[in-house]
Amino acid sequence: MKLKDHTHGVVAFDCDHPDCVIAVRRCVKASAVRRLRGESAYLDATPVRHHIAALLGNDWSLRAIAGEAGVTVNVVRLIGNGTQRWAIPANAAGILSVDPNQLPTRTQGRGEPFVSRTGTVRRLQALMAIGYSHSDLHRHGIQSRTLIHQQGRWVLRSTHDKVAALYRELSRKPGPTPRAAREAAKRGYPSPAAWNDIDRDPAPDLTDELLDAAAIDEVVVLRVLAGDSVPTTTAERREIVRRWPETGRSLNELARLTGWKPERYTSRTEEAA
Repeated sequence: MKLKDHTHGVVAFDCDHPDCVIAVRRCVKASAVRRLRGESAYLDATPVRHHIAALLGNDWSLRAIAGEAGVTVNVVRLIGNGTQRWAIPANAAGILSVDPNQLPTRTQGRGEPFVSRTGTVRRLQALMAIGYSHSDLHRHGIQSRTLIHQQGRWVLRSTHDKVAALYRELSRKPGPTPRAAREAAKRGYPSPAAWNDIDRDPAPDLTDELLDAAAIDEVVVLRVLAGDSVPTTTAERREIVRRWPETGRSLNELARLTGWKPERYTSRTEEAA
């Protein structure tokens, strides 16, 4: 095991760093005491292996597990893949203490921990679904286009936290770019209302969105009629197109202002469909 593979101060027999040497001595001493008591110096690693599997299933990385447990990455790897069938009690206790439902806060080696990118991508897509474009999010310091389309399973914990903070700030306010909402709808991006636990839900709950699609928010209708740009449902667009001529303006002007095709939302088109 190379020195860079772990944070010093854990039981790493091949490391000569003073902190690791002390940790090894304590481990050896504890094992000797257990033997004198007639206890096994090692524990069956099966429960630990199952716990590692649960952590990996909750999108923890080996390095993040090791950091939280205070063990080396190699220990987690060997127990996790079944190569090491017995575990030092201190290592077993450390790994079993890691909560699968929490996000990692530490990592082994240098740098900060990685976490699953699932929640980050879902948050960005949800913000786009309510009218925030990549440009809007970039102005808030978020490289949303890169984060949504990047390869791999992980993002830095700091990136996750930054996106989560912005999501808490913006997710209850319609975005300024209706075109972003239309594009998100084409791509099937769920809105914030579709998630209960946006990090861990296996799939979005679209029940409310289906109901909302048939609902009309009078405030939204009036704002669009007044010339504002706000996200709208299909039902609201139909109502706006119906009322628009009453303002003395043509549907061509509505199309120019909103980017819609008003003929899609007229009764004649619907009947023909």
